[in-house]
Amino acid sequence: MVALAKQLTVLALLWLAVSSSVLSQSNPPVPRPRVTGFSHVAIYVNDLDKAAQFYGNVLGYAKESPTLFVVNAQQSIELEKGPQDSQDRIAHVAFLTDSAETLRQYLKAQGVKVPDAVSDGRNGAHWFAMTDPAGQSIEFIDEKPRIATNKTKVLPPASDQIIHVGFLVHDRAAEEHFYKDILGFRPYWHGGMVPDRTDWVALQVPDGTVWIEEMLGADAHPDAHELGVLNHFSLGVDKIDTVVPNLKQHGWTPLGSDQKSTQLGKDGKWQFNIYDPDLTRVEYMEFRPAQKPCCSDFTGPHPHE
Repeated sequence: MVALAKQLTVLALLWLAVSSSVLSQSNPPVPRPRVTGFSHVAIYVNDLDKAAQFYGNVLGYAKESPTLFVVNAQQSIELEKGPQDSQDRIAHVAFLTDSAETLRQYLKAQGVKVPDAVSDGRNGAHWFAMTDPAGQSIEFIDEKPRIATNKTKVLPPASDQIIHVGFLVHDRAAEEHFYKDILGFRPYWHGGMVPDRTDWVALQVPDGTVWIEEMLGADAHPDAHELGVLNHFSLGVDKIDTVVPNLKQHGWTPLGSDQKSTQLGKDGKWQFNIYDPDLTRVEYMEFRPAQKPCCSDFTGPHPHE
């Protein structure tokens, strides 16, 4: 009886091993589709007319709808009416992917909370929304490039590319586990206002050159002005000296916190900051550094026109 029991145990173990092998072969890991860049950044605003004047007339982007401004064939800026009691600036960040449904399945297999299904968008697009570990609302979308409309503008905008979006992060480890370990984002640069302190961490999308910027070290509850500085987006340019003349031609005059002249950032890139009517920072930045950056070297390719 003992020998028979041992034989049955061995057979049972063999059956479990074979079953596990068969199941693993019939349910292979879900591959991660490519994440190539930004589809759009959505900004909270209080007054749609004032915001539309800023993004359409001052920045110079063609208006596809009352709340949608075209940056290029694949990128846009969306305006959303902000909640009355919210000081948030970035309503959401939308990333481009080859397949929203495959990415949804991939994230679910990684234990990430995602919607039960993707949603249908215009022109055959598919997308889903979620919240990252920092509490930032994000979306993933697959969509066809739109027909560029900026060419209809007599005076084109200073920039035709969103190159990064920055937002407040308190738990860097959790945020980077999601973006780096699960999604495959790559380190690009990190630095701080003083040596040996990290205030900003740039992570490039896994299959492109644009990046998100983790804004670290802020107060737990920053005021509206500080949050407008931290939660921002950046527009890439080849030469920063072209920005101010372009903005002035569009009717811009410095207001409040707007810079009066360009400055060299800690990352060695020339930049220029202005603010929309709700104090969201819009940062113009050269694609390539003009000098060696502080704190760390760049570890990825730079965006370009």
